[in-house]
Amino acid sequence: MDKPTSSTSKFKTRREILRRHRRERQVLFFGILTIALGAVGFGAYSIYTGTMAGPFSAPFVTKAADFKSGITLPCPPDDALPMATGDVLVRVFNGTDRAGLAGAVLTDLTGRGYFGAGAGNWSRTYTGDARIMFGADGIREGYTVARNFVNPELILDTRKGVSVDVVVGADYSGELVPLTDPSLDPKVALEAPGPCEKARLIAPEPAPRSLPVDPRVSASPSPSPSP
Repeated sequence: MDKPTSSTSKFKTRREILRRHRRERQVLFFGILTIALGAVGFGAYSIYTGTMAGPFSAPFVTKAADFKSGITLPCPPDDALPMATGDVLVRVFNGTDRAGLAGAVLTDLTGRGYFGAGAGNWSRTYTGDARIMFGADGIREGYTVARNFVNPELILDTRKGVSVDVVVGADYSGELVPLTDPSLDPKVALEAPGPCEKARLIAPEPAPRSLPVDPRVSASPSPSPSP
């Protein structure tokens, strides 16, 4: 004859069933929550790194290649010494109404060994001391020329090659920095005259439409004598 089930045993059995169901719901809930958080984290990381488009019109980050600094002065190469003057091609423009100024400055620079590429008048008036213009490949050359002026303005433009243009302005005193000045010591590394930035982070100005041609590069070689 079966023994009657006590009310206490029934209560324990029902409580265990409820506890097991509660544990199962908790496991299911936290499992779904973990999967959802993982998906959100993966999506956020993908949007942050740019591998997946986000739901917003503005990106979370700006790629380094697209960044442009508010600073316009390019830094010279680290610990770079000045170029030998004979290796620098320089052209001079007159940004004032003082007749013959560009030619006089070019004569002074070529007298210091720079390779002259001509002189002319600037298309507009320049009020500063000297505006030194060069491309990304000619930063060292530009800094080398700039040392000859008291208060130069160094401008990075879009030109190709290593030529340097100088525009002398109304503040030019009429004389270059004396050769005895310590700043012209060829053993002194080039330094920026103010806050500077790497050239790749600077928006360059448009280069002049006409650039000097380096005769040392463009000259065709002499034909070899016939045997």
